[in-house]
Amino acid sequence: MRRTIIIFLAAVLALLSTACTKDNISSLSFSESEVVIRPGEAVKLIINTEPAGISATALSWTSSNPEAVTVDGEGVVTAVAFGESVITASSSSESAQCTVIVTIPAENISLGEDEMFLRTGDSHTFEVTVTPSDAEHDFVWTSSAPEYVTVSEDGVATAVADGEAEITVTAARGAVSATCLVKAISYEPDDYVDEWGINHGKGVTIQGVTWAPVNCGYHETDYPYGKLYQWGRTAGQGYTGLEDSSYPISDATTPTLKEALPFGEIPEDNVHYLGDYDLSRNMWMQMNGSSYAFDDHTTWNDLPSLPEFSGNPGIGNPCPDGWRVPTVEEFQSLKNGANDYMSASTEFYKNGPDGQSGRFFGENHASATPTDYKGCLWFPYGGSRAPSLGSGGSSYNRQNSGEYWTASVHRQDGGLYGQMFYMWSNEVTDSKYPYARAYGLSVRCVKE
Repeated sequence: MRRTIIIFLAAVLALLSTACTKDNISSLSFSESEVVIRPGEAVKLIINTEPAGISATALSWTSSNPEAVTVDGEGVVTAVAFGESVITASSSSESAQCTVIVTIPAENISLGEDEMFLRTGDSHTFEVTVTPSDAEHDFVWTSSAPEYVTVSEDGVATAVADGEAEITVTAARGAVSATCLVKAISYEPDDYVDEWGINHGKGVTIQGVTWAPVNCGYHETDYPYGKLYQWGRTAGQGYTGLEDSSYPISDATTPTLKEALPFGEIPEDNVHYLGDYDLSRNMWMQMNGSSYAFDDHTTWNDLPSLPEFSGNPGIGNPCPDGWRVPTVEEFQSLKNGANDYMSASTEFYKNGPDGQSGRFFGENHASATPTDYKGCLWFPYGGSRAPSLGSGGSSYNRQNSGEYWTASVHRQDGGLYGQMFYMWSNEVTDSKYPYARAYGLSVRCVKE
């Protein structure tokens, strides 16, 4: 009986002590005003008291949203579901609050492109890729120069005046961010604006077909002949060497050489994929089982719409918006009448525009000069790059031949080839030279 009385008195004294301590608290504060936890995670909140050393169990604990966050009598919060809750710790006279957010913070975010251009007045909605995939999609958007490019709170960039701005997206919680340089430029719908945002003006119309004023991938200093493209790819590459010392210009980049890409994989930029010696299937992408990667019913411009290639950014149109790869029939429109091309056989320039060799096409080709095109179309002789392992992917014939892809295909002697438009010195042909599609050739775009 005596032992029972002693235990009872001790319990009463403890309760009196707790009550007294709780009533005497002069201030309460949390170590952090906001805590972020993941679903299923439990964290003990740190509470500061005055006087110090008071147990968390001496306080009352509540959650404003127990469906998202629960809290026990010791200040341990548990994340139940995505959301947030205000946790309150209180004594008889004081209280403190801490916001607990249940989410998965982003560890990395990407905009998918580092640089782009927009026509003034146009808008572009950025798509943000987040890692991990189930992380929160709560972002803050900023523009370094809103007088040129604005951005909305949901990632819509709008070009308002000629200039450029860095558009930055930052995870609302955490330090990860991504940036894209947006160049705003003014141009007419029919202007040819290249991948660097340079406006080359209107195209040249011959026999009802409007051609781009420069080769695809052209850059005045880095790619003066344009880039070389494998049939069906969006990315072009540089030139691996020069045979003509009279034109000593090296491209800005030369491609890495790799064996044919496995079917369905996404090709890398600035990589030239080598085919094999079997020209009946010599292409930069390997066959899918017993079928060709690209069959003879598929033109270059069809590729983006095919289910097996949809969403593959390395396959499809290499031309700017509103332009595409020409068909062999469109190259034939350069003819004047049934057979003769509108380019005299004597007009092979060894010293054309920028010191290039090439050929003028158009009604006034006879009087066209490197300083006055007379409304004609200039095709530089950019050569090509070999497709096979045995050749090592070497480039050749710059200044000696103009080899241009068409979107068309050609079956010959059991082989399936890309159709090319070929110029060599005084020869011009659209039907004589089917080429293995692992070759790297020039591309000249036409208007949609």
